[in-house]
Amino acid sequence: MTPSTKPGWTALVQLVTNDIERSRAFYRAVLGWELDEPGSDAETTASSEGEPVATFRRADALGGAAERAEAYWLTSWPVDDLDAAITRAATAEGTVLVPPTEIDGHRFAVVEDPAGATVGLYEGSPTSPAEDHPAGRGDEPISSLASRYVISVEGRSSLRAVVGHLVEGGVGFVVVDDDGSVAGVVSEHDIIRAIHDGAELDEVWATDVMSTDLVTARDDEPVLEVARRMAANRVRHVLVFGDRGGVVSIRDVIEALVA
Repeated sequence: MTPSTKPGWTALVQLVTNDIERSRAFYRAVLGWELDEPGSDAETTASSEGEPVATFRRADALGGAAERAEAYWLTSWPVDDLDAAITRAATAEGTVLVPPTEIDGHRFAVVEDPAGATVGLYEGSPTSPAEDHPAGRGDEPISSLASRYVISVEGRSSLRAVVGHLVEGGVGFVVVDDDGSVAGVVSEHDIIRAIHDGAELDEVWATDVMSTDLVTARDDEPVLEVARRMAANRVRHVLVFGDRGGVVSIRDVIEALVA
């Protein structure tokens, strides 16, 4: 573990892996680490000369939201207020991959910076867990956050027209309609990617740039469950279907979880 600038607090170093046994064998052989026999298959501690150096944790111990890679190292840094930190991350063009989750007495989250680097944040020192914290509105149905204001465009709408809808509507994406069904969505990121690839605003259509691998939710699903799905798929918006459906943004979810 590497000391941080905050006295008594340290960075937490974790190997997130779906095959702890193979990882244990590798690091024992290469670095000579001593590894505890895990009480369950979810976690084990690696030590060097009797001092803990890292934790090996299964991806599903992070709520399933970290399963985007087979294995990776994650460094987590301490913060005084986790809720405030992830709100700042979201407003600074970061992406919340794992919303605040209680793990081993710490409130823990994972964010991605604008360049794509992943970092963990935790509240409470390793020897002094954080006090109990309210769960926010995570148990409420996602419909309580859904906006009924959803803009639809036709598939043959030009990229310029789509941009106009985004600007005038003050929204982050539009739904591409196909005879009353959702064919896909076009988000700000889809637009930026298309322009970066050389798309002409008047010669490219909504269907050319739309995302069709949609993340959706039922209107009765809990906010926290939907938040984890959004994190796992790294999306900023989710379509909510049902009598109380609409659209929910990652900002809506974060604000609800930290309420």
